[in-house]
Amino acid sequence: GNHESELKPLAQTHATKHKIPVKYLE
Repeated sequence: GNHESELKPLAQTHATKHKIPVKYLE
């Protein structure tokens, strides 16, 4: 939806912060 552009960067930041591959958050 409209939040995809917001959640994607947040997911990547969260994944990087915790060293988790982004694919696990998708």
